[in-house]
Amino acid sequence: MNTSTKGLIEIMSLEGVCLSPYLDSVGVWTIGVGITKYDGKDPQTMGAITFDQALAMFKDRIKAYEAPVQALRLNLSQTQFDALVSFCFNVGPGNLAKLCHGRTLEQIGDAFSLYHQPPEITERRNKEQKLFKTGAYSSNGKVLVFPESQRS
Repeated sequence: MNTSTKGLIEIMSLEGVCLSPYLDSVGVWTIGVGITKYDGKDPQTMGAITFDQALAMFKDRIKAYEAPVQALRLNLSQTQFDALVSFCFNVGPGNLAKLCHGRTLEQIGDAFSLYHQPPEITERRNKEQKLFKTGAYSSNGKVLVFPESQRS
């Protein structure tokens, strides 16, 4: 299973798309759709990018976050898969493993609420949990794009 188009849009809506390098809420340089130096790109050296470049980097990088979800070998619905990929994209494979280890699907859905640090992530986590538990995407197909001139 791979992330659906709705899942990609959901993650993009939760991340936002910034066409200039910026420091995220925990002080990590980021660009595009949550791309950091840990993804093999150094946002500080990139300068402004286009939306198409941001989308291409995101689509290329999302595969690295799908793989740990696929490796769980759980019988997931598409929306559950999309929610877990979003979670993994945000907090990494190690936290994904902790979220899922020894839990049933119902318990995994409930455990999203254990990951609310930093506090500004609460809304995202609630949306991922709702997607996992109910299958409801929150984005309505809309993504916020911060152009280069809106740089923080």
